[in-house]
Amino acid sequence: MPNHAVPLRKAQDFWTGKISIPLAVARTAIGKAINSCSIAPQTASAAQALQEQATALDKWYNTPHEWTGMVSVIPDSSCSFSITESFLTADTTPNVTVSFTAGQPRMTVSVGPLFSEIQDRSYSVVTAPPANGTSTNQTVLQVGGLSRLSTYLTGLLNFSLPFQRDWLNGERGGFALSTGPVVRVGGQSSTSAFGWFVGPSYYLYHLVYLSGGIHVGQFAGMPAGFKMPGQMVPSGFPTPTPLARTTVRLSFAITLKAKDLTALGKTGGKATAPAVQTTPKPSK
Repeated sequence: MPNHAVPLRKAQDFWTGKISIPLAVARTAIGKAINSCSIAPQTASAAQALQEQATALDKWYNTPHEWTGMVSVIPDSSCSFSITESFLTADTTPNVTVSFTAGQPRMTVSVGPLFSEIQDRSYSVVTAPPANGTSTNQTVLQVGGLSRLSTYLTGLLNFSLPFQRDWLNGERGGFALSTGPVVRVGGQSSTSAFGWFVGPSYYLYHLVYLSGGIHVGQFAGMPAGFKMPGQMVPSGFPTPTPLARTTVRLSFAITLKAKDLTALGKTGGKATAPAVQTTPKPSK
C-alpha cells in the first residue's frame, strides 16, 4: 500500500466508525471457532493465527501516538524535532518542526561602580600650628584619601556557572564567576589607575550582578622615611614622593548588564534531535 498523509484524527474516526466494531465481532467469532475445533488441529492452528493477527491489529491501534523524553540543550545552542505522520513507511516530508533554544546566556558584560579597600591616597606638605610649648609653626606631612572604601568603575565579564538547580542557575537568579578591569576615575593618587577584579557574583534576571571578591591594584604608600600622617618634615626637605605599591584587597561591585556575549562562547556543537519515532505495523 502506498504512503498516505492522513491526519491522525481522521484515522481514529475511521477506525471507530468502520473497523472497531467489525474487528470485535470477528475476534469473538474466531474465538468460538477455536473452541469448537477439537478434532482438526490444523484448522484450529489457522484460526489461532488469524486471532493473533486481529489482536496485533488492535494492539497497534491502541499504541500511544506520543513520544516523551528528556533532551539536554547546552547553553548557546538549539535543537529541532521534525514530527512526521507515517503509514507503513516514513514519509520524508515533515509535517511539524519544533525548535528548542537554550535561554540561559553563558557570558555577559556588566558595568558599574566597585567599592574597594585599596585607598586613593595623596600626600602633601602643610604648615601646622605650633606644638605645645613652642611658638614656631611646623611643617608636617598630610595624607589624604584614608577612607575605608574607595570608589572605582569596573566592567565585568560574567561566566554563568553550570549548576542544575533553578535558584543557582535560572532565569530569575544564579551564580556566575566575574572578572574584569577596574579603573580609578579622577582621584588624587599618582599611582596607576588600572587594576583587576575577580570573584563570584549572584545575578538577578541576568540584569543586575552583585559581586564580591578581590581587587588587585596600586596605591600610594608612605614616602621613604615617613611612617604616619602628621609626621614633621625637616626644613629644606624636598616634597615627599609616595612609593607605588601593588596590593590585594577585598572589594564588592554592583553592576548592570551591558551586553550579552553568548555568540562568543559558542563551540559549534549543537544538540541533535532524536530520530523520528514510527510504530511498526503488523503484516497482513
